[in-house]
Amino acid sequence: MIYAMNDAIDENLCIPSEMIPRCPRCGSPLTVNFADSQMFFQTRQFQNKMQDYQNFVRKYHGKKLVILEFGVGWRNRMIKEPLMQLAASEPNAFYITFNKGELYIPDEIQGKSIGVDGDIAEALHEIRGLY
Repeated sequence: MIYAMNDAIDENLCIPSEMIPRCPRCGSPLTVNFADSQMFFQTRQFQNKMQDYQNFVRKYHGKKLVILEFGVGWRNRMIKEPLMQLAASEPNAFYITFNKGELYIPDEIQGKSIGVDGDIAEALHEIRGLY
């Protein structure tokens, strides 16, 4: 089905509406479960991962913490926001993001952050050579 949809993409990057999968119960068009959507369905797996994250935050509250973020673009708020909020709320946290061409560090954590713009493998190789 995906290959057929790809082959049917028109000049406006759209597929014919009759190719959009529909719910077998109500007939509504199916959509991607994006975390930044108001329609985001929180699966059991998602809820378990959120619980793991909250347990982590409680366990390491007040301790020295380095938050390493690898290859997460500025649009991926589901990953970036909790990490940046953690850096902002923890007095002993430091935030380091690695991303080629897409660095975003909000003003409130500028003083406790580093952004590495470039190939992650090369950056890690250079860092390893320093020590």
